Amino acid sequence: MSEETLPKILVVDDLPANLRAMQIILSEVQAELFEANSGEEALTLCAEHDFALVLLDVNMPNMSGFEVAQFLRGVEKTSDLPIIFVTAAVADAYNTIKGFEVGAVDFIQKPIDERILIYKVNVFVELSNQRMELEKRVEKRTLQLAEANKKLSQYADRANEAKEVAERANNAKSEFLANMSHEIRTPMNAIIGMGSLLLKTELTDKQRDYVKKSLGASQSLLCILNDILDFSKIEADKLLLEEAEFNLEDIFSHVSDLIVPQAHEKGLEFLFFIPSEVPSLLLGDPLRLGQVLINLANNAVKFTHEGEIYIEVEALYVAPKLIQLQFLVKDSGIGLKEAEVEKLFTAFCQANTSTSREYGGTGLGLSICERLVRMMGGKISVKSEYGVGSTFSFVVAFGLPAIDNHKGIKVPDSLGRLRILVVDDNFSSRAIIKMIIESFSFTATTVESVDGAIFELEKSLDDNEKGYDLILMDWHLPQSGVQGLVQIYQNSAFADIPGIIMVTAYAKEEVMGHANKFGFKDFLLKPVSTSDMLNTISSVMLGESEENYEKEEEQSELEIRLRRTINGARVLVVDDNDINLQVAREILVDLGLEVTMANSGQKALDLVENEEPFYALFMDLHMPQMDGFETTRLIRINSKNSTLPIIALTAHAMVGDREKCLMAGMNDYISKPIVLNELYKSLSRWILPVYRAKNVNVEQQPSDNTKQIADRRLSLPNLPGIDMKSGLQRVRGNKKLLAKLIVDFGDVINGAGAKIQDLLDKGDRESAKQTVHTLKGLSGNISALHLHNIIKELENRIKDRVDDEMLKEQMRLFETEVESVMESAKRLKELIKTTTPVKHSNKNQVMDLTKVKDLVIELNDNFAAHDIKARKIFESLQEQLCDPAFEDHMDKMQVYVGKLDYASASAELALIAKHLKIDLQLS
Repeated sequence: MSEETLPKILVVDDLPANLRAMQIILSEVQAELFEANSGEEALTLCAEHDFALVLLDVNMPNMSGFEVAQFLRGVEKTSDLPIIFVTAAVADAYNTIKGFEVGAVDFIQKPIDERILIYKVNVFVELSNQRMELEKRVEKRTLQLAEANKKLSQYADRANEAKEVAERANNAKSEFLANMSHEIRTPMNAIIGMGSLLLKTELTDKQRDYVKKSLGASQSLLCILNDILDFSKIEADKLLLEEAEFNLEDIFSHVSDLIVPQAHEKGLEFLFFIPSEVPSLLLGDPLRLGQVLINLANNAVKFTHEGEIYIEVEALYVAPKLIQLQFLVKDSGIGLKEAEVEKLFTAFCQANTSTSREYGGTGLGLSICERLVRMMGGKISVKSEYGVGSTFSFVVAFGLPAIDNHKGIKVPDSLGRLRILVVDDNFSSRAIIKMIIESFSFTATTVESVDGAIFELEKSLDDNEKGYDLILMDWHLPQSGVQGLVQIYQNSAFADIPGIIMVTAYAKEEVMGHANKFGFKDFLLKPVSTSDMLNTISSVMLGESEENYEKEEEQSELEIRLRRTINGARVLVVDDNDINLQVAREILVDLGLEVTMANSGQKALDLVENEEPFYALFMDLHMPQMDGFETTRLIRINSKNSTLPIIALTAHAMVGDREKCLMAGMNDYISKPIVLNELYKSLSRWILPVYRAKNVNVEQQPSDNTKQIADRRLSLPNLPGIDMKSGLQRVRGNKKLLAKLIVDFGDVINGAGAKIQDLLDKGDRESAKQTVHTLKGLSGNISALHLHNIIKELENRIKDRVDDEMLKEQMRLFETEVESVMESAKRLKELIKTTTPVKHSNKNQVMDLTKVKDLVIELNDNFAAHDIKARKIFESLQEQLCDPAFEDHMDKMQVYVGKLDYASASAELALIAKHLKIDLQLS
């Protein structure tokens, strides 16, 4: 061991002889020896060196060994330094205790026993050697770790560089896929659009077959492109989830609308069931939930050749603000082998990879489902048996709105405890219908054939039972539902049964025709929802649906007070949209207000200046030429209008809009669609109870809604894309008005997507945004909530000038939902036609030509001036023009008036005028 690495020992003694003796004794110890002849010198050496041991004399002048030891223990560097006292003093208990108290590890008595001294010193020398060796190892290991860390850092840098390269490549791939899908989609949309138009022309059977097959192939290609787009957005981390309130039953209805036609084309039964314990309203992303369910259901139909597709949902966990739901999509299809299941959710992989490619597809659908479910915080899995079928399941958590929506559907007490017979040859369908009926506390008996139904009916009579109150009969039975209906109606013993409801999965228009033709009281479309079931049963048994607004006395206290205090007050409603004006007018008139309407800011100014004083003004913000802000400013210029309450009524409900309205001189702010309680509060706040109609008894005063109580007995079916319950609440239960608004909206929205896209293609984002804004308000008025949310997001994306890819994706969602709402409007229009006599085709009515002429001239003037009164005059002309020869012109004109397309309406009116020999130029 070199001298530099030898342990160091300090010997402290005030006598030189003692120091010399210690040096001789310790010469054979492998250590470097230091000497000090005083305590002060010892402390100095200890500060300069690291000693393995101090041999310390006790009795020294100026500073004793005890004092030196005590000082060393108080310094951090020497606090653990081993000290052995070397003393000639008699060892007594006091000195021994004191020595150990100040930090000694041992004592050696003088005269010194050399063997003992050497032995004890060697112990500490060895300990020091081991400590130094350990320190060397630690230092060496530290250097090794530092080197390893340096290499790891280099590896990490290389890995990050490789990762960045891979990410850039992946993003480039995803952007390429997205761009290519859009580039291809543009001509594909043209192909599909032109093909659809071609089908409306006169074609031979062979030509029609060719076009249909071309359209089918085009739609398949479009689906592939949509999958590629979604996949590329997920890969590029550009797909975001929204948090919106939605109705779960609406999602299932939307899935049903898309899947049922495919299922029935293959002869499959499509069913779903939502248990009563699952809340109706949820918070989450309805678009992506629907996308997953549609994709899984599409796959189920694709791989199933006979049997059924069944979707159900189950509540696994419910908390005050959170619910965890499990969704199951079951099929009786070809099933999967174990090896196929393992790669099922891998992108671009397919379970069936044979060269025949019997089932087609990109292999992206399930991968997208897996990613979407994972983004929603859930997990998707599959259980499958080859040749038997598959069950896909996924669990997702959703938020719950603040309102209590666990109450379920309220069953009218007037229905009592019904006994219902269900006739359906499908086991699953019978089971679901039975569960729904029993959730209403009704009794359900199920049979699978007409013969079984006859047997049950006869048995109930033979056993002196009450019998059945109602029969739900499937249309597609081994013996047809019509045969069953005829057999039952021909048996006088069954005369007490109020009616038979057709349950069917066929097209809506076909069903309505068959139901009316063969005498069914009503019809239910499969898959049957809980609300549809109750509404239809209520309609047949009571003549009203579940959303009947039973009695007028169920008004809120605030509404009753308003009727008594503001009755007869004149108000002005300003809005450039005809439907919005109609909704506002119906609500305000029903409260007893006298309503004047203006469809522009300029007309509002003229009315405020020239008419009798108004007690309040409801102002739309977004109008062409002169918006609500500018109109308000001009109204306020005149000092006489300084106290006129101006209430903003707008679909623009962004943060800060209320403040902007108040700064512009408005008094209050109500967002569209109108929430009645908010409207009532605003009315009570701003229309002071100073105006009372003279000699008017409020309770007895008639209003435009006198006939609406009868209108409420009109049975409105549940319509896909529209929340009928909230829609009826918005119009205070006026079913006739809601039906009209929905039908009119269907006319307005027709072609809106093409118009918006055309404006965007031209770069006119401002006009596109204005069009979308108008549609947002209209969709809210009819409670097309899903479409309303899509339009709201579309408006934001146009305003924020997002890239074309995201905008086109939102337009695709818009077009898809528009089709659903238009189909509902079309269905409702057909229903109204089958239940409402056409006034202008009444042959017995005598037409007053003078009155017709005056109305035609007045309507023509209103068309030319784009006056909002045109709709009312047109309705008067409909009542008077009863010649069937004009029916086609009037129907077309009704569509144009609904769209506010006064130019086209004027052209149809000119043809009528020409036939009646009315010279419109002279007018």
